[in-house]
Amino acid sequence: MKKKLEDKEQHLRQVFNRISKSTRKQIIIILDNIDQRELEIQQKAFIISQSIAQHWQAIVFLAVRPNTFHQSKRSGSLSAYPNKVFYIMPPRPELVLERRLIFALNMAEGKLPLESLEKVSINLNNIALYIKALLFSIRKNPEISEFLSNITGGNVRSMIDFVTKFIGSPNVDSDKIIDIMARKGEYLIPFHEFSKAALLGNHSHFDPESSIAMNIFDVRFPDRREHFLCSIILGFLNYDASHRNHEGFVTTIELEKEMQSLGFR
Repeated sequence: MKKKLEDKEQHLRQVFNRISKSTRKQIIIILDNIDQRELEIQQKAFIISQSIAQHWQAIVFLAVRPNTFHQSKRSGSLSAYPNKVFYIMPPRPELVLERRLIFALNMAEGKLPLESLEKVSINLNNIALYIKALLFSIRKNPEISEFLSNITGGNVRSMIDFVTKFIGSPNVDSDKIIDIMARKGEYLIPFHEFSKAALLGNHSHFDPESSIAMNIFDVRFPDRREHFLCSIILGFLNYDASHRNHEGFVTTIELEKEMQSLGFR
């Protein structure tokens, strides 16, 4: 018996088979956030999942991002096995952000206990007022939601990270926001406050190393024309002509050909 228990793989396989037969139910295994690991561990997980699905009489779901799946399908472990793909549309980033802010507001107002302080609730009135101002501004001004989505590429985690940094940014007058919220009950944070936070981050002046915004007039090579390269590219991408497909995208080849015709390498 001890020898059988030491063989963990066979022991688990027998346990799963026993549970499935005794309960007359299908075993389903879900491996989530695989692509949060290193590439080597991801490939091993794919192979193990295939083995489990084949020999353990279980259905295995691997939850990965589309780019991770396609990368492994082209040159990784998934390329060697047949698989079925179920694509789940991601939620709208602004909706996720709103839900997160509501959750944070409930915690700040003491409606939800903090996990790290069991059975202890706190009331952070100023933080609650700030979050209310954020929620009010995002709901009232659609340009803010659009900006947040664009500046983070629609990445929910990046958006939440940006808003977290916005709350503590020295370039945002937090005292003014809190004071007006306390007196009037509502405050529409101006759009330029968000764009300024994106441009400057925690610095007084623009720093390309820390800012998530790009300086389109920056250069990589000692060529004066390159100051306008990004502007020309943006104009070409935005120009409605035959180089764009029906969805509005432009291939890299078309872009390179156009820039080379203008004398850029």
